[in-house]
Amino acid sequence: MSLLAALPESISYQHGERLRPSATLDEFAEPEIIACLEQADPWSFFGKAFEKDDAVLESRQLVDEIRSVFECLVPLHSFVAWRRDNDFHELREKLKQQKEKAQRKFSSVKVGDQVRILKGLASGRVGVVESIERKGVVKVRLGTIVVAVSIEELGKP
Repeated sequence: MSLLAALPESISYQHGERLRPSATLDEFAEPEIIACLEQADPWSFFGKAFEKDDAVLESRQLVDEIRSVFECLVPLHSFVAWRRDNDFHELREKLKQQKEKAQRKFSSVKVGDQVRILKGLASGRVGVVESIERKGVVKVRLGTIVVAVSIEELGKP
């Protein structure tokens, strides 16, 4: 919130369906902004809106005006942009957990196992695992046909 409080009044804030043309940050309560920023869906916007008839748009001051907007938004961008040294979203840990989850699923299916396809055109059919690919794809033999299926779409017969 200290980064948001440091932004000049000319910076407006908009979030998803709640578009407020030229809404200032003062119009939002702190918990409301934090709640909006915690979800990336649909989007949040910090910036400056110019009216079509604004004289600055036709002057040489436009470049300086745009530069000043970018300069005041740099600290906010640095805070929310993910980097290895800025992992406040704990993205590294979430990626590790997702990888471990995928490994557990892979270890439950082996070449030669019988599996039931749960989704798609071959839904309900039972086949034999022919090969396991690296990106979560399993090739399943259904009689004379081999289909590529996501490992999440497989179950025990």
